[in-house]
Amino acid sequence: MVSRRPILVLLVSSDQAIQQTVELTLRPHRLPLVVAATTERARAILRQASPDLLIADLDDSFEALRPHLAPTTAVLALTSASGQTTDSSTSLTVSKPFDGDLLMTAIQRLRDGD
Repeated sequence: MVSRRPILVLLVSSDQAIQQTVELTLRPHRLPLVVAATTERARAILRQASPDLLIADLDDSFEALRPHLAPTTAVLALTSASGQTTDSSTSLTVSKPFDGDLLMTAIQRLRDGD
């Protein structure tokens, strides 16, 4: 089995339930997580770090953050609207509410380049 380097995940959400679900899902996989409750905080983080994965709400923060992302940053967009999609090959959408298994499946797909 090939060992992969840990990826840095930036979660942008003010929803504590989403923050908790993502944290509890990533912890056993030892994936480092940085949480930004606001778009402004996320921009500040992006000025200092380049996450491998951005998990953000497609409804508001995603579009505001897109210009600040490195080209290699994969995006997992959270949406409350079914059928809503993103327009990038490095992006996936997950409908809210979601569980940890669905979240990890989406993260694996992004890591594997599917």
